[in-house]
Amino acid sequence: MMCLPILRYIHIRNMQDSHSVSLANFEKQLQYLQKKDYQFLSLDDVIAYKQDNIKFSPRCVLFTFDGAWRDVYMNAYELLKEYQAKAGLFVATEWVDEASKSAADYIQIPHSECKNALLNNARAVMCNWEEIHTMQDVFSIGSMTHTYQFKNIVSLSWHEDFELSKRLIKEQLNRETKHLAWPDGMYNQGLLRTAKSIG
Repeated sequence: MMCLPILRYIHIRNMQDSHSVSLANFEKQLQYLQKKDYQFLSLDDVIAYKQDNIKFSPRCVLFTFDGAWRDVYMNAYELLKEYQAKAGLFVATEWVDEASKSAADYIQIPHSECKNALLNNARAVMCNWEEIHTMQDVFSIGSMTHTYQFKNIVSLSWHEDFELSKRLIKEQLNRETKHLAWPDGMYNQGLLRTAKSIG
């Protein structure tokens, strides 16, 4: 099977931050790939290709976005729609749940401060369920677990965490997900077995 280029993003916003890509640069990337006749795949497309043992074209690309930060809805979503591009969005469901409980204006802060904002004012930096539901015409949705397991004390086992995330995506978006992004890319064989056991 041919390799598939994956372009991973966190924030699309005009901020000098190692986790951010400016709107102008993101649009240039889209323009370049479109001009070169690249096909933008979704996470669901990748699974379908693998299940049917279809080789990826040399001109396929997968965009992924980690975390469902609010600027993805505000900035990336409209540009992706404009260029008729598909992508994958990995959602940390606890963060989205918290953001869905209140209203707040968007605040643009460095990524290192976004994680702190999740504890006090998640809506200021994070998409809510309604926004993610809207974006499903562009994004296929994956789990980035429920808690992201980055807190000092996590009360859920990994199995419970995976199951809760998968269930919330089903309840809130009416979608089954088979896609998982590991928090900080950290996993082991035991965690792989646990994830596979719940689909």
